[in-house]
Amino acid sequence: GVKEGQSFQAVPYASTTTAVTSTKGVPHYIPTGKWRDGLCSCCTFGPCHAMCCLGFWFEPILVGQVMTRMGRTTFGGRGKHPSTNSTCKYIAIAFLLVIIVQAVLRTIMGLQHCAGGRNVYNWEENKYEIQCPDDTVEEPTDLYQTLNLVTSIVSLLFGIFILVGTCRTRYAMRQQYNIEPSCCGGCDDCCCAFWCSCCTVQQMARHTNDYSTYNVGCCSGVCCNKRGQQEQVPYIETV
Repeated sequence: GVKEGQSFQAVPYASTTTAVTSTKGVPHYIPTGKWRDGLCSCCTFGPCHAMCCLGFWFEPILVGQVMTRMGRTTFGGRGKHPSTNSTCKYIAIAFLLVIIVQAVLRTIMGLQHCAGGRNVYNWEENKYEIQCPDDTVEEPTDLYQTLNLVTSIVSLLFGIFILVGTCRTRYAMRQQYNIEPSCCGGCDDCCCAFWCSCCTVQQMARHTNDYSTYNVGCCSGVCCNKRGQQEQVPYIETV
């Protein structure tokens, strides 16, 4: 119980949300101190939600949208609006170029062997072979092996590019909203981005947009804009 003469010190309670008002006068809440929801809450708004579909099928686009919301540069560094408004556009262009380059290279590779053949590794002879539909085996040409190597390098470099941007943006987001790392400590951002990038990016997207208030329809113009948000949602003031 409380006894006479005791003194108490009042400690202010930190707010758990950051709210800014949109152009329509409706508050847009972003939680502080913890994530809005869990890492595996991808289907919170349904598997056909625009954010969910982008995260699963066009992850680099969603990464670019989140980076634009957070005012990050193309490589995830700190920037300022409006100079960072083109971040998503640059990432989308890079993503499209990778798809085109790989499609062209794989088309040329397909001309180097039997139709419908696939590249398999022969563990007994320690080499790659072309397995044809009729069960015959062909030796890959030098050009095929070179193009296969180039394709792998292009995929690797773009994957590293997206990984770095995701890690740096997630770290900046945790710093801005005072979110402690989970089980991996200082490596939390890298571990999440590496082992479960799809879920990680979607969690970041849900945290920076209150979809319950400002929903984004699938196949709408909003889901494909530079932020993946309704235009009346205010920009995040980066710190």
